[in-house]
Amino acid sequence: MRYVILVVVLLLIALGVFSACTFRYCDDDPEAISLAKAEQLQDYAKTYSSRNDKRVEDLSDLARYAEEGSRAIIDPWGKRFRFLYVIDPKSGEERLIIWTVNPKTGKILAAPHEAAEWIGP
Repeated sequence: MRYVILVVVLLLIALGVFSACTFRYCDDDPEAISLAKAEQLQDYAKTYSSRNDKRVEDLSDLARYAEEGSRAIIDPWGKRFRFLYVIDPKSGEERLIIWTVNPKTGKILAAPHEAAEWIGP
């Protein structure tokens, strides 16, 4: 009987985790997905830079850290994310910007979010 209860509890926990992940990450909004992926790529870039003691030169270098592999660097519209290094106007430090563009609206979707205005059209 204990095992049945344990299995039921574990199934309920798994169902709750699955539901939370589904609602959080499986949104049909391609802009939200793009921003989330760009933020994740930022995290991979930090890992890459700290492990290799150099800055990112190609986004495909980050794919090895991603669960989804090379699909991690592709936006919802099938294009590769872009990146560039810019000088942060507030801090004066060099920062990596990872971004894409919504082809329907032309909106720049970048991580960090405030960097969209630094890229320009």
